[in-house]
Amino acid sequence: KYISQEKIRLWENLKSIPGFEPLYPEANFVFIKITKDLKVSILAESLKKKGILIRDCSNYRFLDESFFRVAVKSREDNDILISALKEVMNKEIKKGSS
Repeated sequence: KYISQEKIRLWENLKSIPGFEPLYPEANFVFIKITKDLKVSILAESLKKKGILIRDCSNYRFLDESFFRVAVKSREDNDILISALKEVMNKEIKKGSS
């Protein structure tokens, strides 16, 4: 029950981040498409520096370098992830517009 509720909360939070299009979660992870001009490899590297790992899905059949997935974790871990994703996306969007 916890995972069911938390994955929806995580998905809702991911939807609020500009540049992300999260797919509705059917399992204990969420697939996300980056809609801005940013490759997952760049995002993954920025997050890795913060101690956060995401799964690059560019080698999945029918997906490209704009897809990644994140696991549903504890509320605290998910909040840390959301905060880091917002920070990285804000920085990358500013970098792209300058």
